[in-house]
Amino acid sequence: MKNCIHLFLFLFSFSAYAQIPAGYYNDAEGLTGYSLKTALHNIIDDHNDQGYNALWSLYEISDVRADGKVWDIYADCDFEFGKASEGGGDQDEGSGGTVECDKFNREHTFPQSWFGGSGIMRNDPFHVLPTDKKVNSVRGNFAYGEVSNPTYTSGNGSKLGSNIYPGYAGIVFEPIDEYKGDIARGYFYMATRYEDLIDGWEFNDDDGNAMLNGTTDQVYETWALNMLIEWHSNDPVSQKEIDRNDAIYDYQGNRNPFIDHPEYVACIWQSDCGGASPTPSISVDENLTDFGTVAFGNVSTTQSYAFSGSDLTANLEITVSDNFQIAEVDNDADYTKAISITPTSGSITNKTIFVRFNPTSEINGVVNGQIVHSSTGASDVTINVSAAEQSDVPPPSISLSKTNLEFGTIAFESASTAQSYTINANDLTADLVITSSNSFEISLENADQNYGNSLNIIPESGSIADQVIFVRFKPAANTNALIEGTVSHTSAGLAEQVINVSGTEEADAPATPEINFNFNQLIVRDNNTYEVKLFSDVAPAQDMSVTISQNSVVNMASSDFMTTPSITNGIVELTWESGVTTAAFDFKVTNSNLFAEASVKSMGFVLNSSSDNSYSIGTNSSITLFIEGEVINTVESEQSHSFLTYPNPATDVLNIQIEATEFEYSILNLSGKTIITGSQNNKTDIDVSNLLSGVYILRLSTAKRVTSSLIVIE
Repeated sequence: MKNCIHLFLFLFSFSAYAQIPAGYYNDAEGLTGYSLKTALHNIIDDHNDQGYNALWSLYEISDVRADGKVWDIYADCDFEFGKASEGGGDQDEGSGGTVECDKFNREHTFPQSWFGGSGIMRNDPFHVLPTDKKVNSVRGNFAYGEVSNPTYTSGNGSKLGSNIYPGYAGIVFEPIDEYKGDIARGYFYMATRYEDLIDGWEFNDDDGNAMLNGTTDQVYETWALNMLIEWHSNDPVSQKEIDRNDAIYDYQGNRNPFIDHPEYVACIWQSDCGGASPTPSISVDENLTDFGTVAFGNVSTTQSYAFSGSDLTANLEITVSDNFQIAEVDNDADYTKAISITPTSGSITNKTIFVRFNPTSEINGVVNGQIVHSSTGASDVTINVSAAEQSDVPPPSISLSKTNLEFGTIAFESASTAQSYTINANDLTADLVITSSNSFEISLENADQNYGNSLNIIPESGSIADQVIFVRFKPAANTNALIEGTVSHTSAGLAEQVINVSGTEEADAPATPEINFNFNQLIVRDNNTYEVKLFSDVAPAQDMSVTISQNSVVNMASSDFMTTPSITNGIVELTWESGVTTAAFDFKVTNSNLFAEASVKSMGFVLNSSSDNSYSIGTNSSITLFIEGEVINTVESEQSHSFLTYPNPATDVLNIQIEATEFEYSILNLSGKTIITGSQNNKTDIDVSNLLSGVYILRLSTAKRVTSSLIVIE
């Protein structure tokens, strides 16, 4: 019901802004550079912060796909809005989400640790988006970047791994191309909206320090700024962003200027405000090494590099010297002497080119060459390459003592007993590189800390003699299936040699549900039927029987109440259905005289351990039900002097609707301890901003009556 109320309020207040409000950016007109950025800061500053919990309801307007599902940028899962505990939905409630497409939560694309984890930045939806909980956890606090060899890839292709974008070599997270511009414009918003704070965030977090440069103007390190500008240029503003910008404007009263005016990015950070055309440029990120010695008729091991181009007005042409070949795809048929690449919107980003040495004759000597990159208006960029052709050198050879290794069944996050094989090689002209597939690890020594997925063995005078390699199976995922892979051996001029490896990740035993009452005390004020709920951390795999005993520490007679299912020999036995995480029984006071007494009666219940171990008992294993009698001060005891509270749950202020103009109040916790007291005269609101989240008792005293009610504080 709470979600429905929030959604109604947002729909009620939602104005149909389909365009920028007239005059919104008037104060920025005619400005350029960082002066423009400061003017935009003044325009979007002091927005109406709605708090952190309100984001859930905003997402049902701002981040909903055409099919009504949650718009998740990290995994493209089909999440439903709402909570499972409130009738259905995939919203995170504190558990689950250990695998993709289980739960969604709130992702701070600009991580909380970077700005200290508090303040209105934490609640700002321009950088807080709904994403898959598992992928959010994998991303953690890492900076954004670009990855070629990921250690983790999500369901929609988002990646975690070492950064290949020039300027930073740490671990980064790369979203898919479709959302790179969205994220970049969120980062430009953060640099502008929090211009007066962001220069103090540089050293809050090592990953944040990798992107932030400690200034209020440029804000980001040069490598990060260049990458964000490229993402902004290559992924233009979409209708999704426009609609989201309008929804957030209705929600908190400010806009993202870089969605409304994408040209502001170049005008602020590139001094390009629509004047002369920028100069085309080409950059390469290469670490090519000598290709070694290869005999005529053979080819070397392939190497690769990446290049980028910006503001290009023509195709980018790549040519290579004789005896060397280049390709966009590492297939024999694709190697050539020249490649022409067409830019997209004037840009080429981190394009990979493969290179190999393929001598065209018997040279018997060193061969030097160049790879040249050129485009109209841009300065040529050259890479030097070298190798040697030696026809009278015998070709490299290698022998492996095993062709297959099978490791049996191993549990996820465990490792098998190691197996080994022996390598002998001759006439090698380069290092022998050994790599293993995911879930299989290799080492020169059978020591846990030495295992990994790659080895580099340097030959002695071209030979490797009786080298022992240890291999073990360590499942990288909870697959409950057979996993197959290879251990690959490569070196310059050597045909790849592989050992096939396999193992099975064992099926998991069903989790034992842990049962808890939902709270420790319940106050009953009339003879209606009350539902007492129990919760489980996981849904049982099949129906199970749960037994609940009466607690002996009570002062209510068994004839004063009843339960459904009924108590038999002091035991309530209920059936907990499979596949659900909650169950309940009903409690009703049958002796209405208890409500006229000034004293408090109680009835307690305690969870019992299951005889068949089908469930376990949590720490919240008992509940006490209190029957609170009425305290009548006048002869008007038959009249109604009830009151209403709203909102409930409350956050900062609790409003009271009551006939009396003067009353005293006290707020108690469920243990009976008084937390707040006070009195009101012609005023009906109570400040509860200092209360911790939880359930409390509100007790009001007027000249005619003392009355109590439960309230919830978020």
